[in-house]
Amino acid sequence: MSKGSSKQRAKKKQKKQQQRKNKLARRDGKAAAPKGFGAREKPSDLFRGWEPTKQGITGLAQRRHLAFVDAAHYAEAAQRANHPGTASLWTPQRVAALSDEEVLAKLAALGITTDRDAFLAATAADFSAFPHAGTPWSRGLRAGTPPADHDFVLLAAWDLWRRWRPERPSREMLLVRHLDGWDADGNGRPGEAIDIWLDFGQMIWKAFPDARRMTDIDAALNDPGVKLGVFYFEAFAEVLVGLATEESQHEHDNERADRTAAYVREILERLPESVPEHLELLQAGLADLLDANDKTEEARALLNGMIERSPHRGIGYVLRAEAIVDVDEPTAEHFQEALAMLRRGLGADDANQWEITHRIQALEEELAALSK
Repeated sequence: MSKGSSKQRAKKKQKKQQQRKNKLARRDGKAAAPKGFGAREKPSDLFRGWEPTKQGITGLAQRRHLAFVDAAHYAEAAQRANHPGTASLWTPQRVAALSDEEVLAKLAALGITTDRDAFLAATAADFSAFPHAGTPWSRGLRAGTPPADHDFVLLAAWDLWRRWRPERPSREMLLVRHLDGWDADGNGRPGEAIDIWLDFGQMIWKAFPDARRMTDIDAALNDPGVKLGVFYFEAFAEVLVGLATEESQHEHDNERADRTAAYVREILERLPESVPEHLELLQAGLADLLDANDKTEEARALLNGMIERSPHRGIGYVLRAEAIVDVDEPTAEHFQEALAMLRRGLGADDANQWEITHRIQALEEELAALSK
């Protein structure tokens, strides 16, 4: 087979990988998690009409249907970029730089009295710092209180949780760590993004030790009414695996590939009651990652295991057939083996969904062309 044919096969593989990612992104008609600062909307769109000194971060969240955490993250980035009117904003980093005494003194000046014991008791049953701290504090402020002070009390609650209950990450801590990964990836630091997301993944287990489904995590992390920045665990995992695969292929970053593969196996073990399609697509990504990391036999065993566990589902047959011909110079024997695998898949319940008949025809055409 010519070099041109090898390149064409590589492009097909990349297209297939993207199609699998798009399946995740289309869940409920929504896109997968966006990349980097401003990718959910361009910065010029995100901040259009926003008056930081008059509306604060809370106003930005309301205008753009963002979670407060996302709005705070973007406002902080705008402040670093010297966006007009943002210099006086309270931001997560600015609050984090204060001592405990300074935070409590500022809250006291606004009429809010708390301490470590009272805060921990009020939020003991919560997953977020807001329901029994930040939100009632903000609502209790006097009429006419500047937006910056409303922002401060929410940020203070968020940061006091970080200081006083570090062993159990709050919703706010999780979401901002997730966003840190998008920033690193969007700014050309993919290795750092992988490290951050793997850390975020371990934070997830601390926050949700009893979770059995990916959707359990989604429900806890997403605010009702939020339209931008909706978090989907399966999309996060797929993007992480895809990024680690790219780094393994192009940068030979085998160490991060190994750590990512180990985390994906944790997901499969700890969240077995997730939507079957999400688990299957994640296993598909894991097989690609293992293959990119020169662990072809492990990838093959994974795909064979998918078929053995779920012989009525087509994805295993399709992925195994793709892997058989995904070599530099596939021979007639490769095509014949792949065709045999696909024909086994014709009996799957979702054979039509996976277009197995069409795939067989396409491979038969390639085999015929190879024989000429």
